[in-house]
Amino acid sequence: MIPALDSNLQNILVHFYNRLATSLARSRSHLERKSLFLTMVRLPVNQLSKLMKESALDNLSFAERDLGQLARDGYIRLTDDVGKSHAYTITAKGIWYIEATKNEMDLPRLFDYFQETKLSPGTGKKPLTEIEKIILYSMMSMRTFSTLGAMDITEASVGDAWIEVFDMSAKHLRLIGAIAKQEWSTSRRGNEHPVAYVMRRANDLPQKTKHIYVPLGKNRYFLDVERLGESPRPRLLILCRALLGRIENKETVDMIYEFLCDMAYDKSKLVRENLEFVTPEWDTVLRESLDEFYYGM
Repeated sequence: MIPALDSNLQNILVHFYNRLATSLARSRSHLERKSLFLTMVRLPVNQLSKLMKESALDNLSFAERDLGQLARDGYIRLTDDVGKSHAYTITAKGIWYIEATKNEMDLPRLFDYFQETKLSPGTGKKPLTEIEKIILYSMMSMRTFSTLGAMDITEASVGDAWIEVFDMSAKHLRLIGAIAKQEWSTSRRGNEHPVAYVMRRANDLPQKTKHIYVPLGKNRYFLDVERLGESPRPRLLILCRALLGRIENKETVDMIYEFLCDMAYDKSKLVRENLEFVTPEWDTVLRESLDEFYYGM
């Protein structure tokens, strides 16, 4: 239980809280369950850091004695921004205090949120979104089946090559009826590359693919299909089921196989140097996996 603040200090803290809420609204970020605290838990670190910087208040806004007391008690802190060395931002404890006093946050709600969003298997049962299908189909077509052959979009030029892969994959998924529209956003989000933007936000894909889709960090991702001493077909089957659902005819299977092979041989060299999976042997693995998927439906 956090001790109650006197009314003057609480009013100052409310001002910091409202300042952060205003910055969040301006950024058009979604307010998670009407709680700034839960929103801070969900936001990426870079976005959160930007919001905290924008919501900072200088030490002339209130009495230095009051700011010092709030800082000593951990409700606000001096910002790390070089240009605002005498400015303060609200802390997690400060956000919690305000929402707790308004009966908008307590430990049971926090526990429920983590259970539902982090620990429950519900996400894994949800169908793939269209952009998630485009991501997986693109990675399958480039045969990113190990850490050595991972998707690496650190270099902008490689990211640009992946844009074409995404575009072609989306077009083919639309052709076979796996998605309703082939458009996906290729516009830059600030300084962020469009492919990096969608990849960084594919947070549900590990659960939805039984952790075959693996983010490695630092703009690197791969599909954990190749494992020493194990057949890759069961994991390819999982990806096929998630991506394709149900296929009505064998001709569609043939179209998928031809697309995946054509893309691997034509485009893989543009996105990475390691081409260990671009071989006739892996063509056969894909063919057999697709046939098993179709006949086993």
